[in-house]
Amino acid sequence: LQDQIESKEQLLQVIQSLDNQAAAQLIAKVDPKLAASALRTIDQEIAVNISNKLSDSAWHLVEQHLPEEVRTQWKRNANFPEGSIGRMMEPAWAVFPPEMKVSEAIEVLRDIVKREFITYGYVIDRQQKLVGVLVMRDLLFAEPTQSLEEIMLPNPFSLKADTDLMDGMKEVLVKHYPVYPVTNESDQLMGVVRGHTLFEAQAVEI
Repeated sequence: LQDQIESKEQLLQVIQSLDNQAAAQLIAKVDPKLAASALRTIDQEIAVNISNKLSDSAWHLVEQHLPEEVRTQWKRNANFPEGSIGRMMEPAWAVFPPEMKVSEAIEVLRDIVKREFITYGYVIDRQQKLVGVLVMRDLLFAEPTQSLEEIMLPNPFSLKADTDLMDGMKEVLVKHYPVYPVTNESDQLMGVVRGHTLFEAQAVEI
């Protein structure tokens, strides 16, 4: 079967029909770069579950093709219960301190957007606590010398990482944001989860 898989789309189609153990066995046999790309595309909880079933040698080959932020995020996700928001998190790529200037943040974003799709920026304090959200439009129209603290949306809504999926869905039903920040009980930023990921996972549970 692995010899017939030549694209990420083909691999994704096959993975979706397999349980986690069988998917891990397949992932271990295909090109590691292709495997890494596919794992980044699927539901992150499933990706974590599959990667946890890989042998150490197979995982080592795959992880070389994953950004460090993704590897760190998956290790963090694995600490949360199955079926929780924390298992579905992706890295929060655009994270800044409140005192950073708008011009500095834009320069950082220029590099990030070449590699990742960015919807919002996140502002955290020295304790890693989420204190604000940055809307890209506001960032682009702000004065270069303004601080992010001046233009951010303070006290943002966030989902808790240990919240069960169905309970989390109840919290976001009337919000309809494309991406939600995820925090722990101390309000520290843990990652983000995309709205469509929540709804797709809910559909599977139902």
